[in-house]
Amino acid sequence: MAFYEYRQNNSGGRFSGPARNIYIEADTVEEANNIFLSLDGCYFDPEYRRDCSCCGTRWSEPYKDGYSNIYEVYKKIDRDAS
Repeated sequence: MAFYEYRQNNSGGRFSGPARNIYIEADTVEEANNIFLSLDGCYFDPEYRRDCSCCGTRWSEPYKDGYSNIYEVYKKIDRDAS
């Protein structure tokens, strides 16, 4: 199991729901992506069909390795909040 981080880009000058960053615990990145894509408002748009190319895509795909435990996620959130 690992925790995969999905970061939201401030595309179009605003953030939208459900959250700025989402962390999903899953066995593989593929499983995490499936869970992520099932959430309302969560999508990938590499062809810029929904998002503008000048601002970038709203959601980034996670790093393949993810975080190995919840404590790494807490440290990451704490660093981002500082």
